[in-house]
Amino acid sequence: MAKTIDAEEFLSWLNESEEELKNTMADELNPDRKDEGILLTTETVRKYVESMCKIDNADSKRGWIPVTERLPEDERDVLLTLESTNGNGYREYSVGCYIQVFDEDTEKHWLDRQYGYLEWDKYSNGHGGCSLYRVAAWMPIPNLYKG
Repeated sequence: MAKTIDAEEFLSWLNESEEELKNTMADELNPDRKDEGILLTTETVRKYVESMCKIDNADSKRGWIPVTERLPEDERDVLLTLESTNGNGYREYSVGCYIQVFDEDTEKHWLDRQYGYLEWDKYSNGHGGCSLYRVAAWMPIPNLYKG
């Protein structure tokens, strides 16, 4: 069974191993070229792990919001995590919005860009909506890339 460790612990171990190898190389008159390759590899691995940590940190700040905690305040499109209503555990990403359909309505409904209205009996199963999925969580769509 594989043991999982967090990124901080892994990077600490990587630093210790790298320092140990550098000290060994410094003591040798003719360092092995394999050791140089190992040092280059550890640097590549370090950069990869650090970049993955940055992505994880960005996601945790902007992360998914369960619909049980909060719903979107305006009618802008948001990213959705849809889950199957039949309990099989299937999930997928989508885009949709939480809208008030008619002015006289006091309630709002999820409008998915692919499946139509979700969780609304009036417009489900081929009549402008679908009852196969429900919205589990949402997050604001990030800003466009400005490159």
